Amino acid sequence: MRRRLDNKGSALITVLIAVTFLSILVTTLLYVSVTNYETKQIDYQNKNSFYLCEAPLEEMKVLMVQEASESFEAAYREVMKYYATKNADVREDIYKAAFVNALKQQWLDKSGATDIEKMKGLMTSENQALVTDVGTWNYVVADGTATLGPIQVGISTDTGYTTMVSAYIYIEAPDLNLSRNSADSYAGTDIADEKIVIADYVVFKNWMKQ
Repeated sequence: MRRRLDNKGSALITVLIAVTFLSILVTTLLYVSVTNYETKQIDYQNKNSFYLCEAPLEEMKVLMVQEASESFEAAYREVMKYYATKNADVREDIYKAAFVNALKQQWLDKSGATDIEKMKGLMTSENQALVTDVGTWNYVVADGTATLGPIQVGISTDTGYTTMVSAYIYIEAPDLNLSRNSADSYAGTDIADEKIVIADYVVFKNWMKQ
């Protein structure tokens, strides 16, 4: 006598296993999707806040290029006074000193009791709100250089995401070939032929993001 196999309930078990597997699969996919979305949101906030912090720094750099341009013109006029009576080394010293002193004087002539007040007074209201500090000036007359910093810019989003960026603005007296025998080569419009780009001598240093 053969015993018949009882398959009752096997279909239900198969269905339960399939449903459990699909539930695990769907849960995993949802978790991965949510994680990817949150990662993209964080990356977006990170980039957006960084660009917002970068804007006031770029504005400051443009302002400092203007300052350097005016200082270069003043230094150029000053060194030309001594071109016939001084040698190349002395001319270089006079030029660098005049450049740095012109930068100093321009800054002193601006309104504001502190450096950050002076800088904010030059900026747009939108950008100045992000500036928390501009540090102080460091002038090196012998090198013809000036450095402002550390400049600190920060922003906090509505979601509580905060970005801080800091940098120094470094300004250097543009190169002039003051070893020429005569100042006549600089006369008139010849100075334009030197192709001096003031923006090349105003750069960021020690850029840091926190």
